[in-house]
Amino acid sequence: MEFFHKQTNFPFMATRKVWYTLSAILMIGSVVSFATRGLNLGIDFTGGISAAATFAQTANVDAVRTKLNAAGFKDPQVQTFGSSRDVAIRLPPDPTQDATAIRAKLEAVLQSIDKARRFSSWRSSARRWVTS
Repeated sequence: MEFFHKQTNFPFMATRKVWYTLSAILMIGSVVSFATRGLNLGIDFTGGISAAATFAQTANVDAVRTKLNAAGFKDPQVQTFGSSRDVAIRLPPDPTQDATAIRAKLEAVLQSIDKARRFSSWRSSARRWVTS
């Protein structure tokens, strides 16, 4: 069985210097990006709180984020997942408060947004692997 009816000739080795140069530029760019921006470590490596809440109506992510900021939570990450009523909340670690105090504060904030909401899951991740 023959796939090509004419003689094929791809000059791979003739363009090797171009590809070596492109590879070197990309590697240097990667190292510079890593050195200047660092790693974006998730909650698994930095610790913190991860919670999921379900609202009665469509969740307003901006309102949840604004209320969390107003309540004193630093840099909350709020996003929808699953349906438009489900919200995932990630909070960075706060060494001044324990997990139960943070949960009570978080429940109060979410209660002020929607009285019919409920928690789907809750996870407090301790900082184990990465030290700053």
